Amino acid sequence: MVITMSEQNSGFPFTEMSEAEGLDFDAIFGGAPSGAAPSDVNPFEAALAQQPEPAEPIVQPAPQQTAPPAPSEAPVFQTVQPIQTPAIQQAPATVPAVQDTVPAAPQSQPEVDPLTAAMAEQQAKTEQKAAKSLFEKAPVFSFGSVREEIIDPGMTFEELRIAKADDFPELAEGKKVSWTVEYGKTVKVITDPKGATIVSVKEEIQMSSSFLNALKKAKDKNPDCLVKPKVTAQSKGIASYKGVFNSLEEAQASDKAICLFPGSDGRVYELRKTELGEFIAPKHNVTDFTAVRAGFTPALPLVPMELIAQIVSFFRCYMDGRSEFETLAHIFWDRQEQGFVVRVPSRR
Repeated sequence: MVITMSEQNSGFPFTEMSEAEGLDFDAIFGGAPSGAAPSDVNPFEAALAQQPEPAEPIVQPAPQQTAPPAPSEAPVFQTVQPIQTPAIQQAPATVPAVQDTVPAAPQSQPEVDPLTAAMAEQQAKTEQKAAKSLFEKAPVFSFGSVREEIIDPGMTFEELRIAKADDFPELAEGKKVSWTVEYGKTVKVITDPKGATIVSVKEEIQMSSSFLNALKKAKDKNPDCLVKPKVTAQSKGIASYKGVFNSLEEAQASDKAICLFPGSDGRVYELRKTELGEFIAPKHNVTDFTAVRAGFTPALPLVPMELIAQIVSFFRCYMDGRSEFETLAHIFWDRQEQGFVVRVPSRR
């Protein structure tokens, strides 16, 4: 900023101060005493010459710095320019990764939840209990629609076949019967039915890794050990060279080489036609026919046990007396009511 003094305002500029206070302006500004002739000396230069020289300026690390002007050449007043401050370089946003010189501290093991550990232990005990009950289950004989627990699993497969031959005539011939054991998804074919016992085969499957692995993945954790016989080498119908006829005449008139027909004595006979002639002989073991068992198959449901108990109680009433009585009870099937009805006829 440049200060100039107006030539028109030559009066006393300080209104609050009077000239009678004894201020010597000529002495302050270097002028001549009052009454003396004016001097040509610049009062500012004279005051500036009396001041000591300024100290050496400290050089600032500014990008553009100008040396201070000499005192004799510097103007009394000069325009002050703002100092240009160098821009501060900002640090990078991302800090470079420090090389891992210190070994990492060992990771602490996760704490085990006591509730989870207790549940896992309980599940393990449950699985062991289920496996124990599974291994203690008796094997099951399975043939057709029949299923029955094997009371003596220490018997061989041949002994089981002989025991069941009376109920299943198709198991009578041991050469035509083969055995398999199905335990879960494990199937084992029995190659020695006369020497292998049922319990030994069951234990062998239970101890195998394939059975245990399949048991873990299976939905049924308690499967049955099924012992299944299979009848092989049976005739698949009647061959094209065989025929069944109602009489001997029909058999002789046919073009079949082997003919079967019934006799009047109730036996089955076989007729064989050869180049030499016809041979007729009784047929003892007819494998071409379906095996038939004699017996009765009721079409009605079983009589309820409550009804049987009532009839027995009725009989006991007459047996308690000293006299001898005869009683009779008829059991009928009511077609309309679809139930059994008891009728006791009157006796004398």
